[in-house]
Parts: sequence; structure tokens; C-alpha cells
Amino acid sequence: MQAHAAIISFFSLVFTVSDLRAQNTVPADSAGVVLVINACDPNGFHARKKKEALFMELADTLNVYLSDNLQTRYGFTVKPLQLRIPDDGNRNAVVDSLLTAYQAGYAVLFDSLDVFFQQTRVDVSGTKGNKERIAYYDICADIHYLLFSPGKMLKTDMNKTREFFTTRKVISGLLAAGPDIVSKKKHAIEMMEKNAHGFLWGIETYLPPGH
Repeated sequence: MQAHAAIISFFSLVFTVSDLRAQNTVPADSAGVVLVINACDPNGFHARKKKEALFMELADTLNVYLSDNLQTRYGFTVKPLQLRIPDDGNRNAVVDSLLTAYQAGYAVLFDSLDVFFQQTRVDVSGTKGNKERIAYYDICADIHYLLFSPGKMLKTDMNKTREFFTTRKVISGLLAAGPDIVSKKKHAIEMMEKNAHGFLWGIETYLPPGH
């Protein structure tokens, strides 16, 4: 009887531990599920009202772009979220709890976004007293991404994308009035998408085979 009771106790302990593990780990089939988290804080844009509204729209558009590409190009089941998760030392734990809650194997989070024009150089031509100055401008996108798996931050990346956009004649000195990003919304979206494409290409080695 004592031996029989000991055997029952042993198997009860095994099943109890197995149940606890099942409750506190992400299921094996979760590798095909990814969260896309827009964690941008509008107050962090430090921009005038129209520009802040544009950046909020860009953040929403980026969430859709990442979600669509992770689904169509890589075959993931995607769950987009909009949660302002501050980088206060608890971010990894918060993301980990979301992975468990949504039974996901990965999370892509972005928390800062900036699309802008940058003067790269000024070319001077002509003779003394009759010189012409032309300023060159790049359109730029800087976006900070993070990639998580359960219990681990796999990658953090401030991805910077630049390409030539236009020239402007310098009226006086070496400064010219550059393009306004708000009025160039179409180009801002295109640049943001190129930035996101580069990020997705860069995380392919972290994704499971078949994705």
C-alpha cells in the first residue's frame, strides 16, 4: 500500500509540474504569431501641431505596413497593438507578459519615429560678385525598432534611411529654406516604408525557418 501510494504521489507531482509549465510558457505553435506594437508617444515628437498630427498618422501607417508585410511576406499571424510602453526598466517584462497573453512567439515594437529633410551641402558656382549657391537636401527617416521573443530582447535598431530629394537656390548666406515635411506627406510615407523594409530584411535571421 505504501509503495502504491508513493507511485500515485510521484505521478501527481509530475502532472502538477507539467500543468504549471503549460500555463506559464508560450505554446510551441506561437512561433507563427507576432505582435506589432506602436509604442510611440505623441508628446515625444516635440513638433508643432500639424507636424505632430502627421507623425501620429505615420506611426499608424507604419504599424499597418509592418503587419501586412509580416503576414504576406513571412506568413505570420499578426496582432497589431497600440500601447505606449515606456522604456523605464520594465519594458521587457511588459512585452513578455503580452507575448504570453496573446500566445505569440515574437513582438516587433517601435517607439520613436522622425521623417525630415536635411541639407547635405551647398555648391557654389560663378564669378566673384555673381555667384550662385545651390543647396542639396536629403529626405531622412529615423525609426527605433525592437524585436522580442519570450524572455529575450533579440535586437534593438535605430534604423536610419537617407536619399537625395531636391535642390534649392540659396538666397543669402549659406542657408536656404528647405522643403516642409508636412506638405510632402506622400514622400514621408514612402521614406518610412523604405526604412521599415530595411528593418524587416535585417531581422530575417532571427525568424524561424519557413518564415
